[in-house]
Amino acid sequence: QIERLLAEGVFADEEEMARASPGSTRAPEPPPVLKIPAFLRAEDFCNQLKGLMVQIIRVPDQGKVTQGAQGLAREIQATCAEDPVPLVAALHVDHVTTPMVIHQLFGAVLAELVGKRAEMSEAERLSMVCAALTRDIGQAAFQHELDRIQGPLTESLKEKVRQHPRKSVEMLQRAGVTDAAWLSAVET
Repeated sequence: QIERLLAEGVFADEEEMARASPGSTRAPEPPPVLKIPAFLRAEDFCNQLKGLMVQIIRVPDQGKVTQGAQGLAREIQATCAEDPVPLVAALHVDHVTTPMVIHQLFGAVLAELVGKRAEMSEAERLSMVCAALTRDIGQAAFQHELDRIQGPLTESLKEKVRQHPRKSVEMLQRAGVTDAAWLSAVET
């Protein structure tokens, strides 16, 4: 092999060789950051929202709910800034996740896109996306009834649906949410 290399020649990048040599003082280059595809982000958003909803319903840890919702909202905003179409498509074809979760995420994406088009500030959009993510939390306790019903709603269910925005606000306040714009958007 040495004879072949000497006969045919060898080409080497000196910088690459310096990095690879044991005595090199250069730090190795970090691996490239891979972009997470929208369909995987959508799945992650579904899981994050489910966890957030459980936390609001069961053990509202003041501060963590606001922090969790805002973190998820910022991730949605970033994904929408890159390219919202694959995210919307991924949510649209998800027939496994609970419809309520998909519905909330669609609302959050729509809130971000409409808010951006309306030139709302980032802070205003963050409140609106958080509201979209949590707007139906007061309906979670009877969502299973809504999912199973065929035909018109009973009077009892109609009343629960009418009251759920107020119930959602109460649950969010109990969980420590104080953002007036967020709470107002959920209630209206």
